[in-house]
Order: sequence, then structure tokens, then C-alpha cells
Amino acid sequence: MKKSSSALKVTPHLGILRGETGFAPYVSVFFLMVLFVMISLLFVQISGIKVDLPSTVSANYAARKYVVTIAPGGKIYFNDTVIPMESLRTKLAELRTREAPAIILRADASVPYDSVARVMGIAEENGSSVILLTAPPKTHAPVREE
Repeated sequence: MKKSSSALKVTPHLGILRGETGFAPYVSVFFLMVLFVMISLLFVQISGIKVDLPSTVSANYAARKYVVTIAPGGKIYFNDTVIPMESLRTKLAELRTREAPAIILRADASVPYDSVARVMGIAEENGSSVILLTAPPKTHAPVREE
């Protein structure tokens, strides 16, 4: 008897399926990015102290680091916390050791210019750049009445 040396040859009929690329995952990622941007815009810092700002032509402000507000009664607020003038001097000196802070100065239209000039002088003594806010921002935070 002779042994058969021929093996059965099986050829597979499988191939790579080349279908269309679905764009649904890309749409999902796009909407997640839009949602992330919209939520992150809610965390922009705007002071809640009510002051009547004088109007101006442009109201486009890029820096929003530390907000100093001079209310109509002459009270000075640092990031919505009442602070005396000398404490403001020490607070800005502390900030200078860590960074060169940008100060946004909001003053009511009825506040004497002397108070505004003193706060600006204290900020400049401590190496802070001062941005004098002269128009209300486009978006408003809830207003606290005192």
C-alpha cells in the first residue's frame, strides 16, 4: 500500500472588510468639547459688589486675576471681602512675593478720585499692573446688596 502524500489544501475566502468610516464618534467628541467649553466659561470671576460704573466705548478685558472694588460708601473690597486700606497694602505685598499680580480696579462713579488714586498708588508700589474698569462687563454675576 502506498501512502498518499497529497494533503488537502484549503484556501480561506476571508478578506478585510473595507466599510465606510462612521462619523458618529467624531460628532460625540465635538459635542463633548463644546460642553466642556461652555461649562468652563461659567467660572469667569466677576465681582458681586454692586457699583455704578461710568460708560466707555470699549469693554473688552482680558485679565481677571484680583479685583479691588471701591463701593459708594468708600468701603474697599478685595475679591468681594471688605478690607481696610493698610490691609490692602500688606495683601498686595504678599501677592508680589509669589507673582506679579494684575489688579482690576472697580470704583463707583460717585467715589472721589482721591480714593481711586490711593489704591492705584498702593498697587503700583507693590509692582502690580492696574486695570481701571470703566464699563460693566457683558455678563453679570448675581448682585449682593449690603
